[in-house]
Amino acid sequence: MTGLSAVLGLTPMAIASGANIPLARAVVGGVIAAMVMVLFSKSRINEIMERETLSATESNNHEKERRRSEFLERVPRNRQFKCCGFEANGKRA
Repeated sequence: MTGLSAVLGLTPMAIASGANIPLARAVVGGVIAAMVMVLFSKSRINEIMERETLSATESNNHEKERRRSEFLERVPRNRQFKCCGFEANGKRA
């Protein structure tokens, strides 16, 4: 919104004749380029980062489950082993 107001405010100066035409055109072009980059590349970067975060979380969950099952395999089944509120069979105590 700020970029749009800057473009609209400088457009008359970029079109009219005078000494400030090159400066106004450069500013308008830069603001338009920045708006386009932010609108398109920012959303794409967020999409990529979200996908990476989800895959990392998913692999982390698989790793936790693998470690938990390995731990439960080492625990003898005939004795009650309670740790953090869980029994050896993985059910809540």
